[in-house]
Amino acid sequence: MTTQHPDITFYTFGTPNGQKVSITLEELGIPYKTYPVALNKNEQKEPWFLKINPNGRIPAIVDHSRNDFKVFETGAIMRYLCEHYDKEGKFLPKDADLRCEVDQWVIETRLEGRQYLVGDSLTIADIANFTWIAHHALIGITLDEYPNIAAWLDRMYAREAVKRGLEVPEKSKYLEEGRDPKKAEEIATEVRKWIEKAETKI
Repeated sequence: MTTQHPDITFYTFGTPNGQKVSITLEELGIPYKTYPVALNKNEQKEPWFLKINPNGRIPAIVDHSRNDFKVFETGAIMRYLCEHYDKEGKFLPKDADLRCEVDQWVIETRLEGRQYLVGDSLTIADIANFTWIAHHALIGITLDEYPNIAAWLDRMYAREAVKRGLEVPEKSKYLEEGRDPKKAEEIATEVRKWIEKAETKI
């Protein structure tokens, strides 16, 4: 377990994968600097960024307190942060069986009678699923048939660290407005147009 004071630069953009890491950082209470990567300018493909993540994607971190150790891929970053800075094993349990459950990440039936996915408290399994499921309205999916997930989402949204993490690098109007069923379809249409426009440039 790392003992020195963390000094981390977080390279990100306001995507579900980026939000997984920002929420993890906030839940762990780790100080960090944010570098918003300009995806619209393909900054993630520039040589300096490829030295951090050869895959040319966000998110990524550089841990300056550990000889500028670089980590990319969302799951790897979340695990790295927990391995080094989660002294109590709160978000990545020390128990081998519970760690295995974290990796399995089951949802609606798993949440029957449970507050969180693994054990009796939040883990990175919840964070990893939350940021994608939180966008459900944007792709036209309702949670009417998934009451356990709906209640779990409310619990996640109520966490102060989650609220802060969702605003990195900036607050997303899609998540906030997308919770309103009346606006969800309008936003979903806007997002689809944005995706279609982006795909024509690939």
